[in-house]
Formats: sequence, C-alpha cells, structure tokens
Amino acid sequence: MVTPTTIALLVMVALFAVYVIVQVRPAARRGGRKTTEAIRAAHGRAREAKTTEARSAALADAGEAAAKAGRYVSAAGSFLRALRANPASPEIVHRTGAALASRPRLLESLLLRRVAAVPAAPPSSRDPAFIALLEELAVVYGHRRDRGRARLVERLLAREQLHDDSAVAAGDARA
Repeated sequence: MVTPTTIALLVMVALFAVYVIVQVRPAARRGGRKTTEAIRAAHGRAREAKTTEARSAALADAGEAAAKAGRYVSAAGSFLRALRANPASPEIVHRTGAALASRPRLLESLLLRRVAAVPAAPPSSRDPAFIALLEELAVVYGHRRDRGRARLVERLLAREQLHDDSAVAAGDARA
C-alpha cells in the first residue's frame, strides 16, 4: 500500500535528481559543448605556448570564450592569468575590459589587483599597461557614476600623460 509519506519521499527523490542533473551539466548553458571545447582548446594553447605573448593571448581567448558563455568567474581567472603572464600588454587589459564590461564589480576588482601589482617605476618611464589599466578603471567608474573614483583615475591619467610629455620634451632638449 502506498502511503502519503512514500509519495512525498518519491517526489523529493525526483526533485533532487533533477537538481543534480542541472548542476552537473553546465555544458547545456549558452553555447554548450562548443563553448566548453573552445575554452579547453584555448587553455591547451596556453600550456603549449613558447612565448609569454602567445600564452597570454591564449589565456585571454579562454577568458573571452568563458565570458560569452556567462562563466564570468572562470573568465576573470583566465584574464588574471593572462595579465600575470604578460603584465606589460595593454592589449590584454583592453580585452579584459571589453569582455567583463557587463560585470563592473568583477572587472574593478581584477583591475585593482593588477594596479596593486605594478612595480614602482622611475618617473621618466611611461608604462602603457598601467595607462591601459587606468583607462579601463575610468570606464568602469564612469559607468557606475562613482564621481570621486572617476576623478581620481582621470587625475592619475593626466599625471601619467604629463610625465610622458615632460619626458618627450627632455628627450628633445638633449638631442
């Protein structure tokens, strides 16, 4: 004889089975297996890369594929690895900003981690990757309407460009 307790237990088992299937099959999300294969292929290219530029480009490809699939945490991890592999690349910074633009808090935390990792440079040298980081932060803060932080980043950018202009003028005066 089937009791109400048995029916409730069977319903709970069925619901749990559906939950497990949904959680275990992330490939069914946006893009499915093709996206997962693209991410794996990009990570494979990164492992086999001979140069830091090729490795960082492959990791950025993996980050872009993950972001398109809605896997933003995975994308951030790939972009962070790409930025660590080639910290002097402004292209990787801009690709990161474009791919994670829909997640400004995640993008902000990733960019600020990279800003904190930038070594102190002599005042006469201009770091294009640092300037790219500041530009992407300015975009993030401009969209979030965070005027204080946006103004801070704009002043830092102006200061970097002032250093660049004075370095060029000093180079012209020496020649």
